[in-house]
Amino acid sequence: MADGIDTVSTVTINDELIGRTDNQFIRYKFDVKKVLKLGPNVIRVAIQSAPLYSMERAKQYETQYKYKVFVCNKGADNECYFDFIRKMAASYSWDWGPAFPTQGIWKPIGIEAYDKAVLRDVMVDTKPNPKNSSQWVLTVSTYVESASLKQIDTILDISLDDKILVSKQKHSLKTDSLGSVKLDMVIPIPQHIPISAWYPNGVANRTQQLYKLRVDLSFPDSTEQSTQTKRIGFRTIR
Repeated sequence: MADGIDTVSTVTINDELIGRTDNQFIRYKFDVKKVLKLGPNVIRVAIQSAPLYSMERAKQYETQYKYKVFVCNKGADNECYFDFIRKMAASYSWDWGPAFPTQGIWKPIGIEAYDKAVLRDVMVDTKPNPKNSSQWVLTVSTYVESASLKQIDTILDISLDDKILVSKQKHSLKTDSLGSVKLDMVIPIPQHIPISAWYPNGVANRTQQLYKLRVDLSFPDSTEQSTQTKRIGFRTIR
């Protein structure tokens, strides 16, 4: 699992190629079961120069489509062909700064193992209750992945600063062709849980108040569990 590699790379485990990357903005998943061994395993990420890669891609485009790509004037403070690589454009220079074409591992990578499913991501939306402005409502979107199961019987627990919002709620989920499924839950926060709105620093008391949201995914027929935590704030925008 590689959450973020910047940008063009080959990934090997124990000198066996398991995959390639060419996009800074997406997560990559590779099946590594066949190359793992007992004892230490070596993960190696070999990263290619971004400017050289994008220049080569531009040449390939010109050859294939017989169309001359616009060439910028290469200088000491800029790089060219940023539109031929899925990478942060500002690293190739901008009107306010020089070029710093970064490369490397910018989000966690590692090996994960599970039999049932994994809670891959959690997205949260906070809004005041339209019927009661003193109460907040959470919309929690959970993204679940399974490598082998088309239908997953799950149990969800959700808490906010260790105060229970959802307890042992059962859901039967059906995955799509990629083994993923999204579950949206609308959760009114009980009145006995006090919420302070987030404000910019210095505007009000207890400014920039954040809360820990925890989501636990478990299964009725297994001890396996997957957890995601996020720090969230509550704020209205007018």
